[in-house]
Amino acid sequence: MIKIHDIKNIVEINDYSFYFFLFLLLVLLVFLVFLFLYLYKLYLRKKNNPFKTYLKELKNVDLKNTKQASYSIAKYAKLLSSHKNNAQECKDILFLLEEYKYKKDVPSFSKDFLNKYNKFKKSLHV
Repeated sequence: MIKIHDIKNIVEINDYSFYFFLFLLLVLLVFLVFLFLYLYKLYLRKKNNPFKTYLKELKNVDLKNTKQASYSIAKYAKLLSSHKNNAQECKDILFLLEEYKYKKDVPSFSKDFLNKYNKFKKSLHV
């Protein structure tokens, strides 16, 4: 048989596809870990929102006990007044509460105060 000179022997080709696959797998794994951490933090932030707790406490204040209610309303109104929209209404509420605090015997809440208080509660957004 005559050997053909134009055909060369089989040459080994370096194959990097396995390393490329491992690199892509590693990148995907890192991406999934960061995505999981981001979603977990987002879930925790939504779950442990202190403003929601303050709003719940403010809405559940017992208005029959005027003195204790005035202190509770003042406490939670100050905590919730961080928004610019609620700052002026909070000042109005705190000003109206002054007559119910620091006294031994206090009258029940006036209709003017109750109207402003209900308006303040409706304006809160958390």
